[in-house]
Amino acid sequence: MKQSDFENLIAANGGRDISLGILQNPAKATRKHGVHMFTEGLGRLRDAAERQTIMDLERVPEFFDLLCKAISSNDCRILDEYLTRVLAALPKQVDPSLATAFKSTYVPGAERALYSYLERCEQDYANPTKKYYGRFCSVVQSSGTGKSRTLIELRRQGAVVLYLNIRGDTESNSYPTQDEVPTRILTKQLDRSPEAYAARCIAFFTALFIALRKTLAKHSTPGLSRQEIVERWSESMCTIGSTGRASFFRRLDKHFSRTTAVIGYQPPKDPEDFISALNIADDKQTPVAPVLETRSTSNESSSDGSQAAAAMYQLLTEDKEKFSAQPANPAPASEANQNKDFKNPQLPGEVMMTRAYWELCSLDPQVILDGVRDPQVVIAFDEAHTLSQPCDKYLPSQILCRVISAFSTSRQALSIWVVFASTASKVADFSAPAHIRAFFLLRLANMKLMKIEDPSLRISQGGSLLFTPYSAFGWDQQAPRFSSIKPKDVARFENVVRFGRPLWQSLVESGLTAGKIVDTAMIKLCNRERPDTTNFDQVFALLSQRFILDICFKRYRANTLVQEGIGSHLRYCFDTSADRTWQRSGYPSEPLLSCAVTKMIYGKDKPETGQWIENLSPMLAILLNAIVDQMVEPGQKGELISRLIYLIAKDLAVREEHIGGSLDLDSELLDCRPLAVADYLAFLFGRKTITLDMTTLLDGWYINFSHWVPMSKSVEFAGSSSKQLSGMEEWLMYHWKRTSALQCCHIQPTFDKLIPMCKLRTPVLRSGGQNKHTGVVSFILISDKCKGASSVSQLDELVPEKAGLPKMSQPHVSILADLGLEPKNPKLKLRLDQGHLHIHAPGISSDIYKFLGQAPTIQQHLHAMAHFPDTLDRNISAAEKVMMGQAEFGSTMDPLHWKWDNGKLRRRERMYK
Repeated sequence: MKQSDFENLIAANGGRDISLGILQNPAKATRKHGVHMFTEGLGRLRDAAERQTIMDLERVPEFFDLLCKAISSNDCRILDEYLTRVLAALPKQVDPSLATAFKSTYVPGAERALYSYLERCEQDYANPTKKYYGRFCSVVQSSGTGKSRTLIELRRQGAVVLYLNIRGDTESNSYPTQDEVPTRILTKQLDRSPEAYAARCIAFFTALFIALRKTLAKHSTPGLSRQEIVERWSESMCTIGSTGRASFFRRLDKHFSRTTAVIGYQPPKDPEDFISALNIADDKQTPVAPVLETRSTSNESSSDGSQAAAAMYQLLTEDKEKFSAQPANPAPASEANQNKDFKNPQLPGEVMMTRAYWELCSLDPQVILDGVRDPQVVIAFDEAHTLSQPCDKYLPSQILCRVISAFSTSRQALSIWVVFASTASKVADFSAPAHIRAFFLLRLANMKLMKIEDPSLRISQGGSLLFTPYSAFGWDQQAPRFSSIKPKDVARFENVVRFGRPLWQSLVESGLTAGKIVDTAMIKLCNRERPDTTNFDQVFALLSQRFILDICFKRYRANTLVQEGIGSHLRYCFDTSADRTWQRSGYPSEPLLSCAVTKMIYGKDKPETGQWIENLSPMLAILLNAIVDQMVEPGQKGELISRLIYLIAKDLAVREEHIGGSLDLDSELLDCRPLAVADYLAFLFGRKTITLDMTTLLDGWYINFSHWVPMSKSVEFAGSSSKQLSGMEEWLMYHWKRTSALQCCHIQPTFDKLIPMCKLRTPVLRSGGQNKHTGVVSFILISDKCKGASSVSQLDELVPEKAGLPKMSQPHVSILADLGLEPKNPKLKLRLDQGHLHIHAPGISSDIYKFLGQAPTIQQHLHAMAHFPDTLDRNISAAEKVMMGQAEFGSTMDPLHWKWDNGKLRRRERMYK
């Protein structure tokens, strides 16, 4: 609003003196008319969406006071600042497809699991033998998995859900949008001292409890059940962008301003009086003066409010070094005795906050019940990583959780939970360090507000335990029914998009095109449309999603790599250790995301040779360095190198015959498209090696794998021979329809990989009693070896019977990948034996894998991965190796590891060399 517009509005209403005379007239009707004239005039200066909100301010006392002050001083800035803050709480305009996607069909299940977790947390919190810090917990999971929607859908479990999104200002085109009021209060213009920020947090929760009680009271009508009241609340407050949410946040903002006045805290306004999380000026503390003229909304008497304000003022303005402990009583005894669970010590303003907390039980009819152990209220802070930005003396999250601990422990039987959710793993560490908690006590004791013998003995009102973070949001919520996918239609976009995280199918329902959805997946994976092939985090994410990169936790960087992957690169968090130091993570099967990865690696659907080499070669160079530095595990038998070779070959083979076209819901995704097995083997090993008999045997059989998935147990099928065969064929068909191939666990006998095959071109005659998949599925078995000696003698072992699999009548392929060999004249051996094609592939060279002849640099990288030197071997002496080897008795067949009396040190050094 311009100053000239404001002056014209005053003139239109008779000038400053007349306007003030009307607004201050003793007659209520006259004052109401005057306010209406100004709100109507201010509304004309705004758009239609904001006009009604301004008109609603007619009944707000704070607006009335500021309007009079602005007219008296002829300064529109006073009023404009308030209007900006109020209007910021209105629903923001976002990409309509994102909003529609968020409101798409919800598949129940995740909210029940999350609520069960909260119930378990409540039981643990109530256990007197366990000392938990407070009723708060964290939720950690990557983007697109349904965190935000699940938090809101907790309403299905009968909980009062208050969803607060406090994402950062720089997070553009995201949904749900930022809730401006809680974001501004908790994350912006942060105070210099932890004490001042603590006062801010106390004022926030006090205002929140008051606004929560009043809003619930508004939805309460005599005769309604608790369930009906909660449903009314949910219809208004669990609908993103609703006017009910905007109204709630205006009420929260109003009560926050009043509460800060009572406790004597004034948020900094001058840039010199606050610190930014990203720009710390110095260690000088800013004094905060109390506001003496207030209109308190709490139940405290004016004397108690003044005492709290005065105490807070002293706490914020004096230096901690000048204090000396002296005993005193922190609060009126009558209040402290109102609840047997109420404990000292208290933070300034805590008395008022806990009163507001307790009064949530005063609603009639009762919505929040004291003594009921089921979680009744869930206050969910989404995108809570913004609370982890460090200030010069504290983390906002630590102070906020200290305040949550204060009201949690004030009434042990009141089950109100705070949940911090984010893609960033740092929310799992939300707590308050002991030195901050003890510092609060020391300051209070030195101010004669409490008696405390040793602050170090009473560092918090609660215990020290934190709840293990929650990550179980499920997978495949929108997956199609198995029977609805025909084997030949596995590559259709409408099928593939339903697998994995629910985000992809919700974007379909929002109206986005298939091409746009794949592009969205690309951006979410690497935060850009084209990958930076020199960026380790991006390369690691791209290769991990399809090729299974196992992190080797021998480097400090490894844990950071996991956290960065979860927070920024769609890596899925399976669970977190109880001490929150380690997370089990990975990329579950998600064929749509695999297709997005290939688009980023290979570029066009049919790239020229130089283009795919240009993108892939630097990525493999980075991966090689990670293996050498013991960041990524190549596998004891070269399993990773084998995964790279056989999937890259399939990627290029399917592109060799591809004809480009637009992508729509009926289109086939290139990397899920079936590829003839004979063509695949010809591309791998050369067309001249595939004989007519082999082609005839494999006629009509196809592969279609777009990614590898890891197994944690051996492949086994129980029951009679017929049941084992039936079970295996159904299992293979599930993987075919998922376009996945299998990396077996280390204890799997005989083979290490399995690629499903399906016969598509020849009709299958089904007789009664046969499994419907009989005769249409088979597999390629791959055994990896990475040692200097040939393993060709083991080729005959690669048959289903010896591998523990049911005997099949269909043709199948066995490949022995002898990756560690370096023969002078490598020769590929192929042999047909009763419908079984045996292949021995020695070494890694273009003589064996013909497609590598196009890319000598990629061949070099793969060869180096199979023969990489141990980092320790490069950096330590032979004498050190001998000393280390002595402690590894029995670990290998090297004489150093079993022949302890093998002569003197020099002889052993020579032997080791």
